[in-house]
Amino acid sequence: MVKPEWGTKRACPKCGTRFYDLGNEDPVTCIACAVTFNPEPILKSKQPLPFEQVKAD
Repeated sequence: MVKPEWGTKRACPKCGTRFYDLGNEDPVTCIACAVTFNPEPILKSKQPLPFEQVKAD
């Protein structure tokens, strides 16, 4: 069972190791290769951005 104090499960963009961030949000440091990175937001919009309509004058 996942405990809240473990934080969020992350995956390193360099080596692919999966680990918990232990609540340390910015920047996250990989436990295997020690690279630091800023994680992408978890919630992304599923709706496409509306495009501007060009009006012909």
